[in-house]
Amino acid sequence: MLRYLAHPVVHYRLLYLNRHPLGLLRFVKQDFPWAVYGFQPTPQFAPLRQLFDREAALAIPGPDDAWQRSVQQILRLRLRMAWLDGRRICESRGFFIRIDGQRAMIRGLGKQIDYDPM
Repeated sequence: MLRYLAHPVVHYRLLYLNRHPLGLLRFVKQDFPWAVYGFQPTPQFAPLRQLFDREAALAIPGPDDAWQRSVQQILRLRLRMAWLDGRRICESRGFFIRIDGQRAMIRGLGKQIDYDPM
C-alpha cells in the first residue's frame, strides 16, 4: 500500500488542448512558490520543446519583455493536468508550467479551476 506523506499528488498527466498527453510529471519537492516535478515527455511534446526551452532561457525578465511574450505563448496553449486515470485537475488558467529538460516547475496563478477535488 502506497502512502503519500510529503505531498498528496504524486503523478499528473499533462495534456494539450486536443487531449494528447505531453508527458508524465512526478512530484519531487515543494520550493515555494513552485512545485518541482520530474518530467518524462511523450513524443507529442517534441514540437513544443523549443517554446519551453526559450522560456526557461529567458526566465529572468529583461527590458525587452521577451520573457513575458514567451510566458503568454505557453499560457495560450491551454494545457491541462489530469490524474493518471484521466480525471482532470486544472487547466492552465490556474497554473503556469516551466519545463527545462527533465524538470518541470509548476506555479499557481491564483485562478485555480478544480474539476475533481479529492
